[in-house]
Amino acid sequence: MPPERGLRACANLAGLVPPGSKKVPKAYCVAVSPVRPNLAAVGANTGMAFMTFDRMYPLPVAALPLHNLAEAHESPALRLPQDLTAVSYIAHMGDALWLVSCTALEKGVGGVQQLVPQVVSQQHIGAAPGKTGRAIMGVSGSGQYISCCWPASRSYVVYYKTLAGTWSQVDSGLGVDLVWHSQRDVFAVLEEPLPPAPSAKGKKKWGKEDPKVAAAEAAVIAATLAAATVVRIKALDGLGR
Repeated sequence: MPPERGLRACANLAGLVPPGSKKVPKAYCVAVSPVRPNLAAVGANTGMAFMTFDRMYPLPVAALPLHNLAEAHESPALRLPQDLTAVSYIAHMGDALWLVSCTALEKGVGGVQQLVPQVVSQQHIGAAPGKTGRAIMGVSGSGQYISCCWPASRSYVVYYKTLAGTWSQVDSGLGVDLVWHSQRDVFAVLEEPLPPAPSAKGKKKWGKEDPKVAAAEAAVIAATLAAATVVRIKALDGLGR
């Protein structure tokens, strides 16, 4: 969806494809099951590899609520071309957040009328440079606020859609997870501090660590993290308007 439409790596097959007698295996073909997209097969110069991906792994996409549910179930053949009903999504792609609107058009494919998805518009919401790991997208009940949380970076950001149709950042901070109220513009964010670096105590001169000291240190770290982890509830009703 980004305007540059550049290629970027989406999966690292290192360690997943058996190397066989080759120093570095080369993948020549990747096929994904059309009915079970969590299953994939890779053809390499060392043989075949069948892989499965976690189906419960959340994709960095969230749908905005529909304002008219009746129109969403109306056949495209009954609508006028200028009255297309678009479904909007927010997505984290590359180093930016995007708003993408899609619809379904009825077209003849091979002599058969089929519903073909089509992107109506895409809008840049904001940049997200320096964020690592997966992104958790969220939308408020009104659809006026959207959020993105990066657990690996322990940060989140919230945007508001202005009357002019642009997006304005209204909140940001530390957090490893964020969820919205189902009806109000209120969200809860889970703040979890970074674990402290392990100390050098309990290690002997030859580098072996005393298991009792390691267990005690791990217990102290877990108790410290649990005590410092908090859930903050923030209300944005009217903020940004």
